[in-house]
Amino acid sequence: MPGLKVVPGTQAGPWLKLVGDYEASAQARGLSSRTIDHYSDVLRRILLPYCEREGVATPADLNKRHLERLSVDLLTRDRRCGVRAAPRGA
Repeated sequence: MPGLKVVPGTQAGPWLKLVGDYEASAQARGLSSRTIDHYSDVLRRILLPYCEREGVATPADLNKRHLERLSVDLLTRDRRCGVRAAPRGA
């Protein structure tokens, strides 16, 4: 799995396995390698660091509340950086 790295202080094994499983599933469904690379990059840059910050140790610990907080964080991050988020449904 090129590009994957262990995040210090985490038990990255379950997360890295999940990303690898996702990549294999996406390949089996016939997604382009560019699409798979993009989605995997988002998982590594956005979801995994968020889980580390929030103390979500395993994929089984991730719940709706975490995902809603991540969504709010992403939406407000754009505003803090001066970027207007696209309106819903756009």
